[in-house]
Amino acid sequence: HGKLSECFGPSFERYDTNSTASRMPAFELQLVTRILSTKQTQDPKKTSMISEFDCPEDAWFYHKNSHKEVMPTSIMMEIGLQTSGFLSALTVALRMKHPSPMFRNLDATAELCSTMDLRGKTIRNETTARSYSYMGNMMIHSFHFECFVGSTLIYKGDTSFGWFEPQVF
Repeated sequence: HGKLSECFGPSFERYDTNSTASRMPAFELQLVTRILSTKQTQDPKKTSMISEFDCPEDAWFYHKNSHKEVMPTSIMMEIGLQTSGFLSALTVALRMKHPSPMFRNLDATAELCSTMDLRGKTIRNETTARSYSYMGNMMIHSFHFECFVGSTLIYKGDTSFGWFEPQVF
């Protein structure tokens, strides 16, 4: 978990000592290996990010799965959502007036587009912001994501994240 300013830059220092600031999951549930690119603008709905996850051959989530060659749906969903959350934090956190806003995934729909054994494969996630909406000091940020192995689309979906003041949360 480290300091957000080490990842996003010095303008995020206000979140470094804030225990309520959201961060990417750590250890075995961190399903983003690297960020390849970001497109940032002043408009949060015109941003995008490409990330990759290198799925280990012996990943823990395959061991107790009833079908050893199939990635569990919950893990596929996390791969799709984590880049969206990372992009939302990068583009929205500094816009929030409250010094320690709360941030959560609100919903998601997804479709499995291709089945293949993903062990040992690199999954590329291409995420694009679709919209955002403010209501007072709260914000909803929505995204579309598509996950690929090579040029094969394997998973796609839509999700939204909410930013709230702690008393509303």
